[in-house]
Formats: sequence, C-alpha cells, structure tokens
Amino acid sequence: FTRGDGVYKYTYDNAPYKAYKLYPSKYQQPAVPRPFSSFGVAKLGVVKKMIGTLSDEFEVNLPAREAWALYGTLQFTYICVPDLFDKVDVLEGDGGPGTILQPFTKPGALFYTYEDEISKVDDENMVKEVRAHKGGYLSLGFNSYGVRFEVIKKSENSCITKVTVHYDVKEGFIHNTTQVSIEPFTTLVKYSNNYLINNHKK
Repeated sequence: FTRGDGVYKYTYDNAPYKAYKLYPSKYQQPAVPRPFSSFGVAKLGVVKKMIGTLSDEFEVNLPAREAWALYGTLQFTYICVPDLFDKVDVLEGDGGPGTILQPFTKPGALFYTYEDEISKVDDENMVKEVRAHKGGYLSLGFNSYGVRFEVIKKSENSCITKVTVHYDVKEGFIHNTTQVSIEPFTTLVKYSNNYLINNHKK
C-alpha cells in the first residue's frame, strides 16, 4: 500500500494482501500500521515479510551533469567527512560497482559502523545504487536494504536529485522497520547539493 512517506507491501501466508493508505506524514518512520494489530493479524494470517520504499527529491539550480560529476563518484562520500561521518574507509574498489565502503558515523546514529557495497553506477542515466553488505540493517533481520540516488535533468541549468530507500524484512523482524528512516539520506543529499552550489564555477 502507499503512504505519505513511502510504498509498502505486506505478505500474509505468502499471499500478497493489499492494504490502504495511512499516516500521511512525510517523515514518519514506517511501522506495522494499526489496522494490522493483533486482531488484524489474527484475522488475516501471520505476517511473513514486509517490503518498503521511502523517497524524497530536491531541485538544484545546476546542470544535471555537473551534479552527477559529484554523485557518481567517491567524492560524494568524501565531502561528508567530517561533518556527517567521522570517516569513510574504502575497503575494496575504486568507486565503481563492487566497491565496498565502511562509514564510521557520528554519535547518536543507529549504527556506528557497517559495510556498504556500491552495486550500480549508471553514468548514462545518472543513477547510483548502494546496498547493505555487512552489519547495519542486515543485523536487524533485513533480507536486503539499499539506497538509490538519481540525478534527473529538469532544464539546461536545473535538475532533481532524488533518493530512494528500499528494504525487505524477514518474518519475525517486522518491528525493526520502526528503525528505518530516510532522513539521514535527505540530510546527505541536501549537504551535497549545498556543496555543489557553493563550489559552482560561474
């Protein structure tokens, strides 16, 4: 089903069940909604897994290719040190698909460190995908957890930077979806966009 902060799919006894729209708040963290309380689950069956997505986008008054020159490279990660991350180690690769990154976060973050893999860098369509490789959400019962960054041309001198979080949670760990938030990535995108604007060569 869709909600103001994302799109969700529940599976009951391995059969998809279409639910209805809830909670329009854009930044509310996803959770098992009230209609699927103990009464709802007893009526419909046991929740087998949950698939969800969260997305947000921001306009930047810069050419799309100029934005992608940052988003499509490792510099996208490096500029966030030390403001958003204490450090980011490159364990393997050169920024292309298969590159393994190990970020070390600031105090107060859900995870201090974990490993991510850059799974896709599409220069033609200006799309980068990163997925959890070790630790992080995988340690909370998630089958998969990933982030997609897109730069979309709007005009010759403006573009849209879009971020999408997608995940698949195992049976018995649905409650851990309350820990999922897109806010760290919207912060990352806003920070990167400000960097682009401040360093734009006029």
